[in-house]
Amino acid sequence: IALRERGYTGPIYQTHGAVTHAFIGIAGKAAEGVIFTSGPVIAAAAQPDGALTKAPGLAYTTAYEAKFGPKSVTQFGAHMNDVFEVLKRIVPVALKTAKPGTPEFRDALRTAAESEKDLAASQAVYNWTPTDHYGVDDRGRVLITVKNGDWALVK
Repeated sequence: IALRERGYTGPIYQTHGAVTHAFIGIAGKAAEGVIFTSGPVIAAAAQPDGALTKAPGLAYTTAYEAKFGPKSVTQFGAHMNDVFEVLKRIVPVALKTAKPGTPEFRDALRTAAESEKDLAASQAVYNWTPTDHYGVDDRGRVLITVKNGDWALVK
């Protein structure tokens, strides 16, 4: 707000920590055009139809906003949702070879995660390997901006 009040017209960048509708509400028109990095869930509806994060993002957003109201979704809850989506896929695989609570089960979870390919969730498409335990590529982030008081993908 202060930059706009002082006449600054250059680009303004914010971190993913400010990606909430509360930010837009507080900043008002001063938020227009500000650029953010974000997980894809915030712009789920605006993603191309072929984006693997679109359907899970829309599913999460629809369920969350049905419970907490329109424009209440943030990427922070979506991260936790993704953890459960991953666990739903890898725990059954790990249970086939090891008992929960054992070192063998932890190894089985890691092996199961590393065997999954293109595990699509609301915030990323996960692909873990023995040498990459981050497992997220460029599909796990988008650039967004505020346009007409809402989020829009930066093209």
